[in-house]
Amino acid sequence: MATKFENYVDSILNEVELNNQNYNDLKSEILTYLNEKKEFYEGKGLDSDSAADASIEDFGESKEVGKDLLKTYLPYRKIALISAIVSSFVLSTSIFLYSSFFANSVPLIWFFLMLSSAGVTSYFYFKPLKTAKYRAFFIGFMVVFSFISLIGQFYLEAIKHDIIYMMLFVLLIITFVAILTNIVIGAIHQPISSRFQILNTTQRRINVLFNLVSGIVVLGYTSLISVGFFIFGVPPSLAPITFVLFILGIWVISLVFSLIKVNLSMVGRLLQVGVVALVVSTFFSQKIIDVINNLF
Repeated sequence: MATKFENYVDSILNEVELNNQNYNDLKSEILTYLNEKKEFYEGKGLDSDSAADASIEDFGESKEVGKDLLKTYLPYRKIALISAIVSSFVLSTSIFLYSSFFANSVPLIWFFLMLSSAGVTSYFYFKPLKTAKYRAFFIGFMVVFSFISLIGQFYLEAIKHDIIYMMLFVLLIITFVAILTNIVIGAIHQPISSRFQILNTTQRRINVLFNLVSGIVVLGYTSLISVGFFIFGVPPSLAPITFVLFILGIWVISLVFSLIKVNLSMVGRLLQVGVVALVVSTFFSQKIIDVINNLF
């Protein structure tokens, strides 16, 4: 009988993205309820099997119960995933079709990567528990997906129709935001790190916000410099490379403080603020100098 109940509960929890602690706690709670309900029906005169079936029927159809629990434990996950899937598909297909008819080059590789990423995201949409089990892979995949989506900006430059360009640019932003939302939702509501679980929701949001913003700035700047090296070659001086490695190193250390050494999370945030300020000042310093020169 325990097997029947356990199989039923497992089928429910397969629809819910839960870390190990919440999974075990919720499974134990549901099993306790079902066993108590079974004893109630046995007291009414039903045999063991009939009492178990009645208990399961009272609790509800497993997929529907699981979907309701997912909304409770991880709100907006399904909406964020379907938004990323649909927006990325429409964006990549639109750019591909426009390029096929009106542009000199067709982004076949980018189009394939976008469709493949949407396909992988669809898998996680239908397998919520896999998202929790392979959270590190899921986050890494979503980071790569976000960079692939941003490459679409290069192909947007070939679009000569202003209205179409603006519509696709807005769709690109929606896709990017949807992907980033999927990265942060799990960390806030269902963290897999035991060190992160001890924080309350507000503290998690603050940590995730600092990690996300600093990550976008640092990795975006690093990617930009790397593309420059690839196109124009490595400069004779090692100073730019050293600076990029220094920025990356400090940012990684800040992540360690934020995610692993939670008691030092404030130090991590200060490091992230410093790194972002350094990158922004470096990136815009020449532009600021040009503006000042024009003013005077």
